[in-house]
Amino acid sequence: MMFNRMEKRISAGLSMWMLLWMLTVVVGQDTQLRQDYSSQEINEDLDRMYAILSSMHPGLHLYTTPKDLRRSFEQARVPVGESRSLRSVYMSFASIVDQVRCGHTYATVPTSAQTELTRDAVFFPLPLKFIEGRAYVNHRQVELPCGVEVLSVNGLAMQKFMPQLMPFVTADGFVSSYRYELLSDSFSMSLAIAFPQQGQFQIEYRKANGEVALQAVQGVVGEELKRRMRFVAYGKPPLLPYRIDRVSDDTAFMAIDTFDNDYGAPPFRVYKSFLTKSFKLLEKNPEINNLILDLRLNEGGFTRNEMMLYSFLSDRPFREMQSGGATRNSIAFK
Repeated sequence: MMFNRMEKRISAGLSMWMLLWMLTVVVGQDTQLRQDYSSQEINEDLDRMYAILSSMHPGLHLYTTPKDLRRSFEQARVPVGESRSLRSVYMSFASIVDQVRCGHTYATVPTSAQTELTRDAVFFPLPLKFIEGRAYVNHRQVELPCGVEVLSVNGLAMQKFMPQLMPFVTADGFVSSYRYELLSDSFSMSLAIAFPQQGQFQIEYRKANGEVALQAVQGVVGEELKRRMRFVAYGKPPLLPYRIDRVSDDTAFMAIDTFDNDYGAPPFRVYKSFLTKSFKLLEKNPEINNLILDLRLNEGGFTRNEMMLYSFLSDRPFREMQSGGATRNSIAFK
């Protein structure tokens, strides 16, 4: 009898230790994101960010008016005497920068906070693929079947919290397909930045037959998440950055994954040759009257490559940039 009581006591002690250890892991994974900053610190950073953007960004008001952008900065200011967490401040700053609609302009958390998350966080474990704004499991060897649609995470509907994550992935203009590609790659980290993570995730999903189910799934550490992302079912990096294929009698599919000619991208002559041969092929097959152009993986590059592609697509003269200049010849606020 004494042995049974002692066994129960030890078991209870172990359970309590495990619970405390799990709580420590969850709480300790984002200490920097939970750190508070004063209204003075935050508002000074807002002023600095506005000064940098307004003095250095050449296309600051292509997609937002000066009045609207200034209003967003004013609304983000923190009343005197109050404070905000780094997580809250970052999300506020990211939503402002997102209005610029520039793929080269985005807000990030401090490197040290990112490092802490990568090292200590418990991440959402399922690689996802976003198609037309909906999230689907993109792995064949994880806790949920590949291809099922994820409807909610921990009681939060995907369609409700997705707008909070979209400012983390910027792109030029209002084309959302490329942003969803980026979010597919960074969803778990984006979720950990936006929301304090729990050790377990309650996932509501829709099966292929339309049935909705709920399943609890354990989070994974950063190394395991990276391993899973390397073996996604759909979206592995293609061998060639330029591809054309005839997908039906009257439709061709063309993918151009970069407009660059450096950093591992093919030289300009390869790109030019691909376009020339591809459009000659289309010209020789007049029954092909539909062309699907896939630029979802394209991260940009040289303007001349963009203009060359457009010259094959346009049937009328268009303006082309011949020269450009910098707004400054030195970096402000270094």
